[in-house]
Amino acid sequence: MSSPAEAIERRFESALIEASQKLESLAIIRGRPVSLKGLRGWIFEQTVRTCLEEELEKRGIAAAITEQASIGGRATVDLLIGSIAIEIKVAGFFNDVGERYLSYRKTIEAKGWEYFYLTLSETYMPYREVARRAFGKERAFFLSEKGEWSRFIVKVVRILREKKCS
Repeated sequence: MSSPAEAIERRFESALIEASQKLESLAIIRGRPVSLKGLRGWIFEQTVRTCLEEELEKRGIAAAITEQASIGGRATVDLLIGSIAIEIKVAGFFNDVGERYLSYRKTIEAKGWEYFYLTLSETYMPYREVARRAFGKERAFFLSEKGEWSRFIVKVVRILREKKCS
C-alpha cells in the first residue's frame, strides 16, 4: 500500500500527462512541443487542492478555498483556506527566497492567519532550512518525508476547527 504522499505524486504525474496531451491536441499548437514550466506548478497546486478538499470532506469540514489570494499589494498565496495561507511548490525553491517569505509571513500573521509551506520535495538541504526558518518548523511540509501529508492535514483540520469554535 502506498503512502498518501506517493498517491498525491501519482495523481499529479497523471494529471500532468493528461494536461500535456490535451494541450498538444489544440489546433494552435501545430505540432510544437508543449512547455510545461508554469503548467507543472499549477497542476501540482490543483492536485493538492483536490486532495485537501477530499480530506476535509471525509471529516465533514466545509471550508471555502481561494486560489491566488491577495495578502496585500501584488503579493498572493497559492491557496487560502479559512485562515490558513498556503504556499505550494512542486520542487521547492530555486534560490534563497527566505526574506520574501518572512516578509509575507509577517503580513499574513498580522491578519491573524497561519502561513504554511508545502512541497513535493526539496532536495537541496540549505533551501529546506530556508523554508523552515521562513515558515516555521511546524508549518513547513515536505511530502517526500514520511508522514508529512498526515501532519499537514492534522494541522489544517485543527486550525479550521479551532477557528470555527471561536
